[in-house]
Amino acid sequence: MILPWVLVTLIIIHIVMIRMQGLAPLDPVGQGEHPTKGIPFAPNHVSRELVIFPLFFAALITLVIIFHPSSASARIRSRPPRASSPNGISCQPISF
Repeated sequence: MILPWVLVTLIIIHIVMIRMQGLAPLDPVGQGEHPTKGIPFAPNHVSRELVIFPLFFAALITLVIIFHPSSASARIRSRPPRASSPNGISCQPISF
C-alpha cells in the first residue's frame, strides 16, 4: 500500500525539480520574465526523457530478475531451521 504513495511523491518531486531547473517553463522559450532562461520542452527535454526512462526501466527489470521472490523462497526452503521452535509451534516451510 505504500508503493503507490512513494511513486506519487517521486513524480511530484520530479515535476517540481523540472520547473525549478527551468527545463520546462510555462512560458514559451524566449518570452516571459527571463527570455534567455530555459530550454524548449518538446525537442530537448522529451528526447532526454526518452533516453533516461528505458535505462531506468532496464535497471528495474534487472533487479527484479536478480532478486525474484521465488528464487529467494527456494533458497530459504532448502535450508534447515537454525533453532528449534517453541512447544506447540510447527516449523514448516511456506509454499507459494
